[in-house]
Amino acid sequence: MKITIAERLHPFSHLPGVFCLLPKSEWQVEVFPALLRFSSLADASKQMDVKLSIPGPMQGFTAEVDLERGVVLVFGMTAQGYLRYQIHRQPDGISIAFEKLPKGGIVCACVQKSIHYEIKEKQTLLLPIPEEHLLPRVPEERLSLGMHKAQDWDLICRRQDLKEIFPLWLRLGQMTPHISQEIPSIGTFRLLAACQEAVANKETLRICPLFEQLFQTAFAGICVPHLTDEKHQGILPDDNIPSTLSALPILTLGGKLIRSLFFQEMEGGWKILPFLPSEFAAGRFVDIVTEKGEKISFEWAKHRLNKVVLHAAAERSVVLELPKQTRSLRLRTARTQKGKVVTVNDGYVGLALKANQILFLDRFER
Repeated sequence: MKITIAERLHPFSHLPGVFCLLPKSEWQVEVFPALLRFSSLADASKQMDVKLSIPGPMQGFTAEVDLERGVVLVFGMTAQGYLRYQIHRQPDGISIAFEKLPKGGIVCACVQKSIHYEIKEKQTLLLPIPEEHLLPRVPEERLSLGMHKAQDWDLICRRQDLKEIFPLWLRLGQMTPHISQEIPSIGTFRLLAACQEAVANKETLRICPLFEQLFQTAFAGICVPHLTDEKHQGILPDDNIPSTLSALPILTLGGKLIRSLFFQEMEGGWKILPFLPSEFAAGRFVDIVTEKGEKISFEWAKHRLNKVVLHAAAERSVVLELPKQTRSLRLRTARTQKGKVVTVNDGYVGLALKANQILFLDRFER
């Protein structure tokens, strides 16, 4: 009864000049076939331009944010051969690893420093940057809400379907450094605050429309957060946004809100599907690691919990809070067991965990 998600998260765009957030960093990169324009989302004064001597035009230009490996991939066919490289943040700077290059290589020019580098295939260009924030430890957990369409970002923005947006938002939010700053009620933070209020009050009918508005207003490029409405849709008032204010909490705090819709930790236990909006009839949330080290995976369909797999870390008693309609479940400690029926009282059930034990919960009856 193992619960897995096979889908790989890798939103992409074919539009030259698309903005991509560089995972595990506070940096965005505007990707063109022959130019990379880096800028910090925490300090607007930090910018770097790298020109590439690419023989154009480039066919099949693609910029992809690979959320499995935490890199930005760029590839396409130039007039002299195939090009493919990946960009990622490492402790001492931003690395550009050129995996495939046209014959003879290319020249990279760092505009601000007036330095030129001759790059051959398999070589790496390092842009030195001091470590601004600790690179986040990215959890293994994955969310799937039953959407399996191609992750073309331009089509995702047209569809505005949270079933495909939420897994990407959650994952990228967990790969983004936490910025310590006060969150004022200005710009797109106003919309984030409205989402927080709806979640806190369990207003399931308002949650998704508010998140849709936040996504529509606060993001540009491939999930790059902004504090102003770049599309000028008339949704927000004209606030005076301080230049020192970072938009990254839209991703990080928004990701935590999304996670809380499906799983919450409480003292002595956990809440599974605490208040599920009707838009998410089916889904899977796997490899959640709790504060005490347990690992939990679960799936649901037709708005009903189907399976839970719990890997215990140490011996202790916990309380599991399930959807209120649940009256009983089957508990097993091995897949081959018949198991036993456990009564659920007003949505709560107690479990006695043993170190390194695996519990299988299914047959949730109403």
